[in-house]
Amino acid sequence: MKTERNIDWSFGLVLVSAVLCTLVSGILIIKSYHHFLYPFIDDIDFTRQLVVMAGAPAFLSLIGFCIASLAFIRKEKIKPIIRAVVMIIIGLSIPFSMGSTMLAGFASPFGSMTKNIDNYLVVDPYLRTMDYRIFPERIPESAKEIEYFYRYRHCVDADYDVYVEWKLSKEDFEQEKKRIMTLYPDLTITPNEYDQTFIDYRISYNSGYGGYYFKFVSFSESTLVVRYVFAVTSYDAKGTVRPFFLEKMEREKGTACFVKNASA
Repeated sequence: MKTERNIDWSFGLVLVSAVLCTLVSGILIIKSYHHFLYPFIDDIDFTRQLVVMAGAPAFLSLIGFCIASLAFIRKEKIKPIIRAVVMIIIGLSIPFSMGSTMLAGFASPFGSMTKNIDNYLVVDPYLRTMDYRIFPERIPESAKEIEYFYRYRHCVDADYDVYVEWKLSKEDFEQEKKRIMTLYPDLTITPNEYDQTFIDYRISYNSGYGGYYFKFVSFSESTLVVRYVFAVTSYDAKGTVRPFFLEKMEREKGTACFVKNASA
């Protein structure tokens, strides 16, 4: 009788632990999502797996409770065995669930993204120490036809992508070229690979097995349009995370764009 009572207590403790585990995992997932300034789901498949893993202990505890409480299980010798098996299964699911949730802290399926120009250079805390001098401190008064894109994700290493495009007055256009030349006197000037009406002022223009690292400004003398690119992207489970400006070129040109001359 005492042994059965101990099993009942242990069984109840495992069920409560499973529910608490799911609750803690859910809180950690929500906290991870709201850790970003402009949160969005970056990897929907990983997010689904995370939710399943987080909810597994509570789901199994519910199934186990139902099985152990079925009226047709009348034999006293069978009940302890069933409860012991259920406890083992649930017990194994708890560390697996917590481990998967903790992994999300290092390889989060979430990220930060905005296209709202009102958020110009308002970045996530992790990125606030980066050098953003390539961009003007403020949006020029003559700027129009503005396009802005910001994305940040942290999958082991930080990936970030900031893209700005606008059309300036002739005076602001020339001043911006001088500003960039003064800041980066050793930059490389070369025609843009995808649009020959633009000239690239390249501070960094590299790609390789580890991903992309781009920091450059493109000027179009004919349209007075200026494009700023500051992107560091690497690999995820699906391959290379391509910078926004390459995706934009592909949409405009209707063909795949690859880095042909990554030497600067």
